[in-house]
Amino acid sequence: MKKIILAIVIMMITNSVQSQALEGSQVLDYSLPTSQNGIAQVRVNFDWKLSVFQGSIVLSYDSECNGSNNLNYRGKTYTGYSSSDNLSYEYLQEKIRDIKCTDPTVSIKITGPGVNKRVQVQVHEGKSSGSGFGSINSLILGNASSNGVKDFDVIVEHVVSVLYLNTQPAYAEIEKILSEKEKKEKLDNIKKLVSEKINNEDPTGAMADLRSAKNLFPNDPWINEKIKEVEQIQKKQKEDLVKKNNKAEADKLKSQANTQIKQKNYAGARDLLKKAEKLNPEDDEIPEIFESLEALGSTVNTKENSKSSSASSSNDDFWNDKPSNNTSSSRSKTKEQLDAEAYQDAMQKQQAYTDNFMNSIKEQKEKEERSWVAREQSFYAAERLRNAKNNLSQGSTLSKDHSSIESLEREFQQKMNAVNNLVSEQVAAKNQKWQTDVQNAYRNSNETDKAFGELVSTFGTLINSASAKSEERYRKEKLEKERAELKKKLEAEMAEEKAKLMREFRVNLINQFPEGGVPLSKDKIPVNELYFFAYIYDPAKINNMSPDIFITNTFPIAQYNDGTWPFKNAITSELQKTASVSNGKLVLVGYYGSEETAEEYRKSLIDLSIKSGFVQKDLVYKGKKATSVQKNTDFWETGTKKDEKKDIKKKDDFWNN
Repeated sequence: MKKIILAIVIMMITNSVQSQALEGSQVLDYSLPTSQNGIAQVRVNFDWKLSVFQGSIVLSYDSECNGSNNLNYRGKTYTGYSSSDNLSYEYLQEKIRDIKCTDPTVSIKITGPGVNKRVQVQVHEGKSSGSGFGSINSLILGNASSNGVKDFDVIVEHVVSVLYLNTQPAYAEIEKILSEKEKKEKLDNIKKLVSEKINNEDPTGAMADLRSAKNLFPNDPWINEKIKEVEQIQKKQKEDLVKKNNKAEADKLKSQANTQIKQKNYAGARDLLKKAEKLNPEDDEIPEIFESLEALGSTVNTKENSKSSSASSSNDDFWNDKPSNNTSSSRSKTKEQLDAEAYQDAMQKQQAYTDNFMNSIKEQKEKEERSWVAREQSFYAAERLRNAKNNLSQGSTLSKDHSSIESLEREFQQKMNAVNNLVSEQVAAKNQKWQTDVQNAYRNSNETDKAFGELVSTFGTLINSASAKSEERYRKEKLEKERAELKKKLEAEMAEEKAKLMREFRVNLINQFPEGGVPLSKDKIPVNELYFFAYIYDPAKINNMSPDIFITNTFPIAQYNDGTWPFKNAITSELQKTASVSNGKLVLVGYYGSEETAEEYRKSLIDLSIKSGFVQKDLVYKGKKATSVQKNTDFWETGTKKDEKKDIKKKDDFWNN
């Protein structure tokens, strides 16, 4: 059982490890259930620069397990093009059968080219310590003689999860940083693909790759030479196609000629055969049919001559009173029999040739139909897998154009609910593609190979199904990560927009309650007491999140007994002293004729300031009521005293001197 699981681990990792761009350093720990021997962990160290992955997977067993048995798999994956040497199942089974011990030390190592490009995971007995890159803790393999973890599948799942979740393809990022060295690797891969397609007699595909490569490497001599070579191959293919069509037309004419021969229309058959010979001069059967026609023609002429000879013999003696001396009738009859036998033999040969020809055509047609069915199945399976991958990729990516968090959450929930179905569809498409490829590979094999092909197909299906859980988890984690990033971005944008609107609202608020003033003496005010309120704010802090604003109560200002009003500066100076607020601008709002009106406006200021994000604080100022005003008192404490008016006598001098 353990060997089978080990084989599945190898195959899952082989299928899961793909080209990936990793940058920086990363360490991931996956803890398994504890045991008496300690905590079992998988520790994976990433220290990669952004690069194309080239790696190998090495499974090694310790020396106690039948010597040093290493099972090596090497494969390469390039950006935009993928090719790998498939791990032979026969080789895999052979190596696993060689393992004699029950508790092998298994090391799964993936390495990349160059410095600081490596990933290693070790799985081994808890009794021994691991070695290799980084600090990698032990994984305890369950067995009959130890108290380790019994469920080997748990270990398998964690190992595969670590590798699979952190080696997802990132082709878009890789394409952006392709260096000249990477371009050369890409060119080498194109060369390999072109050579494979030429060897597989696919010049059309090879030419398509060469045309694409020429756009990237217009001056590469190898590409130009290969284009000429493939053009020659295509030219030969066209010539072969013409020959094939001519041969098919010639075979059709031969079939029509056989029909004419059966109908004893030898002249018509001869004309058809001449046309067939012109179309396909290399056909060796046409001359044989011509010989058969000559034999048939000779037989016909002999029969006609025999009839003529008999007629002349009967007319030797017109009155038939003398017996004829011609004694060749018996010989003529014998020749007729021989000719009939020759005719029958020629017809049998011709019929045998016709039957063989028709059977060959039928067999070839059936073979072509099977081949086309296989190609069609393979195409539709590949198309289904491609669509499934695209749908899963789109279904696990959130839109970047959301205008609200509610819209983002709706899309997130929809795609989270759909991930399971999309992953299931991809697994089904993978299984169909895998089964189709295996069937095509073993279609013309013997029964033993076909049985092995069914085993391979079953293993592939198990692998695809086992990876579904990890795929679903990866896609959901990807959606959650994207949601968090987009939500953070939306919240920042909304906060900035809110702050902007709040600042504009505060400026408008200040403009709605502008600086007021005190009436002049010339202003005829019908009351001797006016009402004001004031507020203080710091203009330098108006853009802060929560700036302070100090708002006074509604207070009265009385008129002097002589009908004048206090100066505005006197009022604001006393307010500043009362408030004891530094670094602020004081705004005196008013005047109002009634206390009720002034209070209504003051409450409006308080309400709007709170809504605009100000922190409202109260200031108390009593003001000066009319009852406390005396005519000759320095009411505002300005330090001056009004001069009493004196009567000026009118002098005779006009100029008052």
